[in-house]
Amino acid sequence: MEQTIPWYESPYTILLCLSGMASITIALLAWKRRSYPGAVPLIFISLAAAIGQIAYGLALVTDPGEFRMVLAKIRYFGIVTAPVAWLAAAIQYTGRGDWLSPRNILLVAVIPLTTLSLVWTNGSHTLSGPPLTI
Repeated sequence: MEQTIPWYESPYTILLCLSGMASITIALLAWKRRSYPGAVPLIFISLAAAIGQIAYGLALVTDPGEFRMVLAKIRYFGIVTAPVAWLAAAIQYTGRGDWLSPRNILLVAVIPLTTLSLVWTNGSHTLSGPPLTI
C-alpha cells in the first residue's frame, strides 16, 4: 500500500496550494477590471489553474482511495476549462469578440465537455483507458 507524505513534509504540495491561491488572487484582480478585453477569460483561466493546482496538491497528501479519486476528477474541471478560456482570451484580446457567441463557445467546448463526462463516468465504461492515478 502506498504511503502518503504529510503536507508539512512535502514542499511541492505547499507550492501547489500557494500557486493555487495566487491564481485565485489573479482572478479577483481581473474581476475588478472585467471591462477590459480579455479580462473575463483571464478569470476563467485563473480559476481553472487554481482548481487544478489545489485539487492536485490535496490529492498528493490524501490516502489512496475514493477521496483521492474524486480529487483527481475535480482536477479535470480545470484541465478542460483552461484551453477554451485561453482561446476566448485570445479572440477577445485581438478585437474579434463578436466571434464569442454562445453557440461558438459551445462548439469549441464539445471536446472538453466530452472529456469531462468520460472522466466522471470512467467506472462505467472502458473508453478512457486505465484508471486515473495521482
